[in-house]
Parts: sequence; structure tokens; C-alpha cells
Amino acid sequence: MVEVSKGDDISFVTLNPGILPADAMPGDVLICTGEAWQVDKQATEKRRDALKKRFSKHN
Repeated sequence: MVEVSKGDDISFVTLNPGILPADAMPGDVLICTGEAWQVDKQATEKRRDALKKRFSKHN
């Protein structure tokens, strides 16, 4: 299942794992370019950094 966001709208969809990139990991940000999916490494790192900061405030 993947989270799909368009602006402030968020939904979850089930995709066939066979269409995802072989290097995709849970938590990665994916982008769809036509029929192909790819990992957006910059957006993934930015999201992980934001989550680390957010959760470090609770420790």
C-alpha cells in the first residue's frame, strides 16, 4: 500500500509490487512519470530528516 498525496489530499492505494522500482523501500517517496515509478531520493531524504526532527522533540 502506498500513500498518494495531491496537495493536502492524502489517500492510500494498493499497487502491484512488480511495478515499483527494485530499490524502493518503505518510507521512500515515489514519483510516477507516465507508466514508470521511481524513487525520489531528494524528497525521501528531506522527509526522513523532517521525521527525525519531529520525533527527536519527544525524547
